[in-house]
Amino acid sequence: MGKKPSRTVKIVPPADFEGKIRPELIRGGAIQRHAMARDAPDDRRISARFYNRMANELGGDFYRLQFIKEDLCLAGCFDVAGKNISAALVASELAAFFETVKFFKVKARAGAVNSGLNALVRALCPEEIFVAAALVYADFKNQRLEIHNFGFPPVYVFTGTDSLLAVPASYPPLGIEENPGAKKGFVMPLKKKLRAALFSDGLIDMKNPRGVSYGMDRCLGLLKALHREADFDAAIAAEIRRWCGKVAPRDDITVGEICVTGT
Repeated sequence: MGKKPSRTVKIVPPADFEGKIRPELIRGGAIQRHAMARDAPDDRRISARFYNRMANELGGDFYRLQFIKEDLCLAGCFDVAGKNISAALVASELAAFFETVKFFKVKARAGAVNSGLNALVRALCPEEIFVAAALVYADFKNQRLEIHNFGFPPVYVFTGTDSLLAVPASYPPLGIEENPGAKKGFVMPLKKKLRAALFSDGLIDMKNPRGVSYGMDRCLGLLKALHREADFDAAIAAEIRRWCGKVAPRDDITVGEICVTGT
């Protein structure tokens, strides 16, 4: 028998790799930002602000505020297990899920949305890819706030001037288990002036020039102060510059604040 022909393919990058590829990456990043920066729902009962900083031209963090039904609003932050292009592809799938869910009949409950997101990740991603997520549901019909934390940092709920609750991860990230839809989240009564804060681990992991991580204590202090800031984005960007100096964060950073303004 003859020798089996080799299937090895040598990939030779173009001579002007940076000049050809980088503009496309930058254009892809602009598409990602557009997918996240959708107009906030015009509803007097809820308000939200989000900040996102990509560590590279493309990123794996994603956020969304959307009414699933007339009386069920979802605020979500997502962190894909991956970097740059691979993570961005998954983030785009999440964006597509939220855009298309508007056109289909979805049961007005958190479990149905969770199951749909989990099925999407399991169907379209390799086994090693999963998505950490914090999902905050404001259920105005049943007057309750429901939080599902899938491997994400704690979600902080501010219930008063000095009162807060921490909702840690209760389940593995999306894409790992077959059906998380039946699991119950953290539930509390929906009240005016409730404020929930979400953040990806890029915030607590960012380092200063001495190699010290920002950490949970500083993060919590920032989250407590943000609701008094008129310019949400500028306040977070200034804090990142203050802590990191000339050391660019190595991971995407996403921060969200959701306020119940009426019931």
